[in-house]
Amino acid sequence: EQTQALEALMAQMTTLNSVNMIGKQFVFSTSGIDTTQNLNYYLDAPTSMSNVTLTLTSGGNPVKTINLSLTAGLNPLNLSGLAPGQYGVQITSNGVPNPNVKLGVAGMVQSVSLSGTNLELALQSGLVEPSSNIIYAGNIPTSSNTTSI
Repeated sequence: EQTQALEALMAQMTTLNSVNMIGKQFVFSTSGIDTTQNLNYYLDAPTSMSNVTLTLTSGGNPVKTINLSLTAGLNPLNLSGLAPGQYGVQITSNGVPNPNVKLGVAGMVQSVSLSGTNLELALQSGLVEPSSNIIYAGNIPTSSNTTSI
């Protein structure tokens, strides 16, 4: 009984602390891009780097390949040149997969809830993301410095 009471108390404390997340923007890791929704996507790079290639795929087939130079931190992507649809993303550096550069989607937290011991964040866009998917918290750059696709 004490263990269950302690778990319940921890869940309540987590929920209370997470209320501070409501109204804040975060970037969440994602594996693809959906241009049918009005979402903002970013590449999060640990350091500045060149020779980064972003390949968009549809049905496993390459649709578009873009060579990029990234600055350390968030690099906004301008998706206005893409047809509506869902795209897979492959990120490579010098032809080798680069797991250090993360694709992310930005969202503002509308509400929080617990699913078991997992904190879930409902975003204004309608997406629901686990808090473990947060890859960036802080000032999110505007679209003025975007990389066009």
